[in-house]
Amino acid sequence: MQRIQNVVALGTPGEPTPIPEITIDDGSVVEGSGTGSTMLVFPIRLTAPSNASVQVSFSTEVTGSAANEATPGDDYDAVSGAVYTISPGQTQVNAMVAINRDFDAEYDEFVQARITFVSGPGNTTIARSVARGI
Repeated sequence: MQRIQNVVALGTPGEPTPIPEITIDDGSVVEGSGTGSTMLVFPIRLTAPSNASVQVSFSTEVTGSAANEATPGDDYDAVSGAVYTISPGQTQVNAMVAINRDFDAEYDEFVQARITFVSGPGNTTIARSVARGI
């Protein structure tokens, strides 16, 4: 007779396992005055825990179509293709963008971010792929 050990089950017996959806939430931070930087956080969440790792690619992007859009390299450090992993059983990881402080009096500027699916359970979908941080 064989023993089964280290079994992890998610969900209720007899019910289908929920299909995890990935979302990225908007972020907000006060830029501050002076030198250096502060971190803008974009929470990346799963709607339900997964029994396998879920990876997403995170990038900032320039829309070029909106007033008050922050300038990469000047207002913030652009991010391209950073991979974030949500571990099994977890539901959130935070993506970070460095916002550069300055001495300028400015209106609020925004940074746009996008996630794309990299790997995880085959039924994982992205419910919200674009977010803005101010």
